[in-house]
Amino acid sequence: MDKIQQQMLLNMELRGFSKNTISNYSRGVRQFLNYFYRFLLEIRIDNINQYQYHLRNTIGYSWSSFNIHVCAIRFLYNVTLRQKTLIEYIPFHKRSKKLPLVLSKEEVSSIIKATGNIRHKTMIVTMYACGLRVSELVNLKISNIDSKRMLIHIESAKGDKDRYVVLSQNHLDLLRKYYLSQSIRPLSWLFYSRNPEHPLTVRPVQSMVKKFAQKAGITKNITPHTFRHCYATHLLEEGIDIRKIQMLLGHSSLRTTARYLHVVSGALAAVKSPVENMDIFHE
Repeated sequence: MDKIQQQMLLNMELRGFSKNTISNYSRGVRQFLNYFYRFLLEIRIDNINQYQYHLRNTIGYSWSSFNIHVCAIRFLYNVTLRQKTLIEYIPFHKRSKKLPLVLSKEEVSSIIKATGNIRHKTMIVTMYACGLRVSELVNLKISNIDSKRMLIHIESAKGDKDRYVVLSQNHLDLLRKYYLSQSIRPLSWLFYSRNPEHPLTVRPVQSMVKKFAQKAGITKNITPHTFRHCYATHLLEEGIDIRKIQMLLGHSSLRTTARYLHVVSGALAAVKSPVENMDIFHE
């Protein structure tokens, strides 16, 4: 088993997979192998489908988490084991079409105002002001802040892609204030962990966001990614071209960005219900 996992790791590295993808695939395959406790080549397709059912209905994985595991298993069989005929019988789960949760600008402001210190405030403002994923936030470096060009360089984001996002003067002033307020000045990582030589991890940011959302009296299920949704939607509401927003978010497909059109406030305001002019409400 160890040899197979090592070979799969080599296959992923040779293909230039991101660290995050390698970690997810490795964890997914390790969980897959531990589930069966048998020699890998003895696992039949009905066993794999049974495992998929276990992931979705026993563990209760979301469609996205489920599909990450499916990608890992399909890579294992397709590339490492070279059993390409099997992968068509290892299906993905149909993608959810739920609309993203978006807060109003007032709700975002209330969460920012509820923060307890400048470090927390700066992290939330940075996610919202730049539309960052939480993984992009924790991997920001001092060197990524370009105050001369008023840009922030996002390195090796999802899909191992780089991009630039706009840095406003108010945001830059806040970043400088945060930097000067720290007893231990950031050396490399903008938001470091207890050890300044290591970046902050994702989990504390997730907990922080929930804490201040509750403190602000917001009962919606807020996550760090909510601020990315808010960023895209609020830009659309301000009339920014959707292709520019696509570039700022780092989306490969315009279709991914276009889903925010469905949550723009006022987009349906001009549409009148067919019952509007019916004389049925005054009987």
